[in-house]
Amino acid sequence: MYRVVSLILVLTLCVFSQRSAQAESRDDPNNVEEKVVTIELTKFDVNDTTLELGYKIKNNTDHDVWICDDVAFYLASFDFEVYLAEDEQILLIRRRLDVPTDVEWSINPRGHYVLLRSGQERNESLSIDVPVHPGSLFTFPYGQTATDHARRLILEIGFYNEDLPGMIREILEMAEKLNCARLEYSEYETDFFQRYFKGIWIAHQLFGGLSGFEEHTFQEGNKEIIIPYTWQKFGGEQVLRIEVDGVHIPYEDEYVPVDY
Repeated sequence: MYRVVSLILVLTLCVFSQRSAQAESRDDPNNVEEKVVTIELTKFDVNDTTLELGYKIKNNTDHDVWICDDVAFYLASFDFEVYLAEDEQILLIRRRLDVPTDVEWSINPRGHYVLLRSGQERNESLSIDVPVHPGSLFTFPYGQTATDHARRLILEIGFYNEDLPGMIREILEMAEKLNCARLEYSEYETDFFQRYFKGIWIAHQLFGGLSGFEEHTFQEGNKEIIIPYTWQKFGGEQVLRIEVDGVHIPYEDEYVPVDY
């Protein structure tokens, strides 16, 4: 039976926001608590059949944040990507949308984000069959590996440390104020346009303008939103990360590809 010989929790508290503030305790002026979004490992177990993780996300800020809850491709949920990183030491488990890719799809993936209000927390868990097999959406597996186990584990979850629907709405409202004419599809794809007019591309190509956004994507008061993959043109997604060293997680590189 596989057991963890030594478990060192390298990082369970991640700080990500330029907007985050600090609050001093009234009891001890030297005790400074940062108002940030945190992630904490609550369970870790590897045995003959499963890898089990539990973790808690807490919004310690004074504003709402939006947590990536799922990434969907076509009609299928792709809850987490799981694969051995290029150095063949790290098992990467991630649920993020704003990541680079060389993959081309017939239908682009979409990220599902849920509202986490100030002071609220989410307890989540996942279970993966052992030995772990790769499953990825935004990256291709690196081929046959020279190792049969991972020595380190990294869990990543994307989030927006701001009003995500409000940020999108501001982009769409600005595009309407500029009264930009619709272009030929090929013009949107030029390097010049992608570099200098990303907001217009987001408005016209992703959400169908402000009316399309309010009708099909988000209505005021909703606690969830689904946004399309943008090839990192939208930006702003930050990352909660847990790193665990000194593990022994069996891994096989047999890969069943996603039907892109």
